[in-house]
Amino acid sequence: MTSLPRASSRFVLAVALMTAAGCMRFSPYQIDLEDDERDQTAQNLNELDKRPQPNGSFRFAFVTDTHDGLDEFKDIVDAINRRHDIEFVLHGGDFTDFGTQQEYVWALEILKDLDVPFFVTAGNHDMLVNGPKVFQQMFGPSNYFFDWGGIKFVFFNTNTTELHQDHLDLGWLERTLTNEDPEPPGIVITHHPPDSRPQIPVDETDPYRQIQRDHGVFLNLHGHLHELTWAWQDGPTTYLRGAAALHSNFYVITVNGNVFYYEHCVPARCDPPGDVIPTWQPRPP
Repeated sequence: MTSLPRASSRFVLAVALMTAAGCMRFSPYQIDLEDDERDQTAQNLNELDKRPQPNGSFRFAFVTDTHDGLDEFKDIVDAINRRHDIEFVLHGGDFTDFGTQQEYVWALEILKDLDVPFFVTAGNHDMLVNGPKVFQQMFGPSNYFFDWGGIKFVFFNTNTTELHQDHLDLGWLERTLTNEDPEPPGIVITHHPPDSRPQIPVDETDPYRQIQRDHGVFLNLHGHLHELTWAWQDGPTTYLRGAAALHSNFYVITVNGNVFYYEHCVPARCDPPGDVIPTWQPRPP
């Protein structure tokens, strides 16, 4: 008897469970979002604009790779809501397993429980099947930015493989980082670390890092590997990899100008601010 690959068997099981439950929104090609499920990035930017700009330091939360831990994701949202010092939440992508509309809706239902605005970047799982079209309708463009507290927050889609692209859109990234004079300090949010293969081509890793070094990016946030927290510096740019939410990991990041520190958290507590490795190192094997 031929067995299905693990991912395929999980998908078949999920479809069977959805059918048994009477759920009719699990087709991988279906897009029929409700009005209140669309244009989430624009809606959250409107909510953020209603808040006073910080005068000095501010805090935001970062969570990533919630697709294998929706219950843990709910606990993280509850923990964030118990704090009153967080301006907004950033999600590093992979909030779905298969890029289906139903999975997007499940993730959105949890995100909407937040008491503060939220902004997401696209993960490789989110870009499967019809995922890019669902992302466009639910959130908007997957490359976008906003300014807050004197910092430019840039969301950069690095999913070349899933989007059948040969190259990163480094032109967009550089134009976005340089479209103000003087250039403000920046934080880039992606799903992949800069040496992720095959999504980031070998010959584009150095230019990708160089653009960030040259144009004021002092922090790059990413996930993807589901491993332990890992932070390292590449000149003025710190790369911070978040551990997956499956084990209830999230981060609270305090920013003041182009200086930051991060707290590694679980719902019950946050550890003391993390140290940053002082020189560039590739991720551990």
